[in-house]
Amino acid sequence: MIYSIDSSNVKRYYTYNGHGDVTNLTDSSGTVIKTYDYDAFGVELNPDPNDTNPFHYCGEYFDKETGDIYLRARYYSASRGRFNAQDPIRSGNNWYVYCGGNPIALSDPLGLLPEDHDEFDTTDDKGKTDSTIANELDALGEEWKAANEIGDTDAMDKAAKKAALLRRIARVNNARGKRSQATVVQAYKNVVDNEAWINIASTVTGMSKEEIATVIVLETLQGRNAVTWSDNAGMFFGADVSIGLCQIRVSTARSALSYFNEREGKPKTEYDNQTLQKMLKDNRNNIYFCALVLYQITYQDEISDFGTKYTVYSESPDTEGYKDPNSEAAIGANAYLSAVSPYFS
Repeated sequence: MIYSIDSSNVKRYYTYNGHGDVTNLTDSSGTVIKTYDYDAFGVELNPDPNDTNPFHYCGEYFDKETGDIYLRARYYSASRGRFNAQDPIRSGNNWYVYCGGNPIALSDPLGLLPEDHDEFDTTDDKGKTDSTIANELDALGEEWKAANEIGDTDAMDKAAKKAALLRRIARVNNARGKRSQATVVQAYKNVVDNEAWINIASTVTGMSKEEIATVIVLETLQGRNAVTWSDNAGMFFGADVSIGLCQIRVSTARSALSYFNEREGKPKTEYDNQTLQKMLKDNRNNIYFCALVLYQITYQDEISDFGTKYTVYSESPDTEGYKDPNSEAAIGANAYLSAVSPYFS
């Protein structure tokens, strides 16, 4: 479903996460008017008793009176993690349990048979199947299951958020990029493994965590942050090369730091090329300089749209659509931003 019309004849548009859950309602201008969050089993967190939207978890109908969710073949009670009727096809040993008790590793959109993550599987021209993304999701499912067994709700929530992030990135990749599964998994890991540095860089510069993280995803998917022999050679000679997780060019780092310090009234600092190179090789510093570059583009170039920012960030003025928010490059960058953003909400 794309939108609904309320009793006042006003359209409300739906946005979804990687699991297919409704996460936002927006108006025709794109302004978010309602947000939704769920635990792994689909229990809505902080529900609004006055909410009239009937579509929630899995994008399906939510019965407000009973608290059950319509999953086609039967109704599902998220608070119990069980269906209210037997499995019509009687699959497995327990005909009431939802997703075998592991909703992170499995999904059951029809109320019939839990599905795994083979939607992400690819087959090469020799018939070999690549299940890298599915295997990572299965591992996260096991992580969630282990946390559930000891009642560690924080670890359960973290595993669920990580799995949802990977699904969203993978689905955008399938629709737009078609990068290798291993690269997609690495992009997701680069975000979750560096979340603390992303948060710190955001706090210091005022740039959004979502934008910083999306730069990491985009640079990873495009393979630019893999260190090559020429990068090492350039660093050895103190050249102006692009370095690290966010692929920050030495001269760009120097310019962004100078601009930030001047605009924020901070003391001026100067580093030679080799010092900056050493700094940029550390993920913590690299992410901080990424935020500084975004800061400079935002305020000096007066660009607010992330997709357009990224065309400037990636230094592609000779490409078609440079600084055009409607270019394919900008639209693609914004698609990944939408995939990353719920992770930080």
